[in-house]
Amino acid sequence: MSSRQKELKKLYKKLKKRYPDEPVVLARDRKILEHLVFAVFLENAKREAARAAFVAMERYYIDWNEIRVSTANEIADVVDMIPDATRAGERLRRLLQWIFDATYKFDLEELRVQGRNAVVEFLKTVPFSTAFMNDYAALLGCGEGALPLSEGALRALRLLDFVVVSADGREIAPELDGAFEGDEALDFFFALHELGAEMLDDERRDDAIKFLRSIDAAVDERSWKPFVEPTGPTDPREIARLVAKQEKRQKRASTPLIDEIDMLDDAIEADDLDGDDLLTKDADDGYGKAFGADEQSVDDDSAFGIMKKRARKNLGRDKSVGEETSLTRNGTAYSDFYSNDERSLFSFEDVEELENEKRAVSKPKKKRRVDDEADASEENGAEFAPKPKKKARSADEEVGSDEKLEKKEAKKSAKKSAKKETKSGDESAEDAGAEIVRKPKSRAKGKSNKNEEPSDDAPN
Repeated sequence: MSSRQKELKKLYKKLKKRYPDEPVVLARDRKILEHLVFAVFLENAKREAARAAFVAMERYYIDWNEIRVSTANEIADVVDMIPDATRAGERLRRLLQWIFDATYKFDLEELRVQGRNAVVEFLKTVPFSTAFMNDYAALLGCGEGALPLSEGALRALRLLDFVVVSADGREIAPELDGAFEGDEALDFFFALHELGAEMLDDERRDDAIKFLRSIDAAVDERSWKPFVEPTGPTDPREIARLVAKQEKRQKRASTPLIDEIDMLDDAIEADDLDGDDLLTKDADDGYGKAFGADEQSVDDDSAFGIMKKRARKNLGRDKSVGEETSLTRNGTAYSDFYSNDERSLFSFEDVEELENEKRAVSKPKKKRRVDDEADASEENGAEFAPKPKKKARSADEEVGSDEKLEKKEAKKSAKKSAKKETKSGDESAEDAGAEIVRKPKSRAKGKSNKNEEPSDDAPN
């Protein structure tokens, strides 16, 4: 046993005097999932508060599924005896949801049969489970494993100079390995955890530091703050957003989205990558460096469409800001990706060229076709002559057309004159007192006029 481990033994004796009560926790024969949930309540709280929260949860909720479909605030109202109950409630329901999605049940006992390593490996895949929760479930559920260290316990060990940073960037206390065995290890863990809970409490932190100062006078020369900043989010809501984003990327096609194209913008602006290094069909180190991927298999047409939209957006944004240098550079860099003959619309370098392209696209098809023919003629060096709208008629065709028009006009005039004479004759007869008999309008065969009286020969 090393000298540092002997110091841990002395710390254990003083901790037992400070916290003589037996730990009130779950029995070891409880299920793995129950130990994991208890660790959610225990991580930042005292043992009695965590136990009270677990009992209240068991009394209020029928089963795990009811907790899974509850909100964080609803769970927090039940377990309000622990600090930061809302965050604990959010972590708990996210944890249960992830386990249910992964196993379609709320039971991890199959992992217990496989051994501690199987339990630890599975819990490491759960994004809403912390290192403290994983170690606690493995230690209490399987009877062996590393001692769980909460942030409060680490604060106490930092002040006592037991914490170092490992090669993989984690804070560890190497002297704890092998210093305690069996029930002594559990007793040390629970006593140290009580001290850590006081270190997290603003009102009791000074008393805890005073206790540590009685063990090591150099406590005031050290800091209890973390040596290594967390690399990922710790809030369960932030973790949930990150998990949802990763799942969405796995389900969608490999075509880059806007957020990935933003990474291209940054790479181009920083001169990290050239246009030829990005969006190629083969595996490309430049693409892997920009996106965190080793190879890229993307549909050219789809990628081209997205990049073209992004390039146009950049040009419009730079125009409003007035950054002509950045504008020209971005347009040129993006046009380098795809600027062959089949995709000539994409080969532009400034805003003026883009505006001309937009106006050309907005023209009617007929006008656009005429302009394209004119451009083609200019490129070939020939003079462009627009096609006549209608074919010119010959002199004979014009004479024949005039004769037909004259006959049509004469026929119309004669018909109008006859109608006028008939009308004037009727007016004269009416003035003389004669009754005018008008010809009835034609009607369909077999139908009678409703104003006529039936004749004698008509059938009844």
